[in-house]
Amino acid sequence: RPHAGAPGAPFFVQAYVLYGGNYRLQFSTNLTVWTSLSTNLNVPGTFSFQDNGATNSRFRFYRVISP
Repeated sequence: RPHAGAPGAPFFVQAYVLYGGNYRLQFSTNLTVWTSLSTNLNVPGTFSFQDNGATNSRFRFYRVISP
């Protein structure tokens, strides 16, 4: 669940995941090439991430994957 703030401010991402799983949060500017922001997440239920680099991109897409 993304949360947009003021222009130039960091972007906050929140995801709901299954307990005990390992996950990676990734971003893309073109939906073709994906880069990991955070790896080996093992969190119960929900995690949040602040992407300070989002201010450098006009478009930025996010996904959470399980290896």
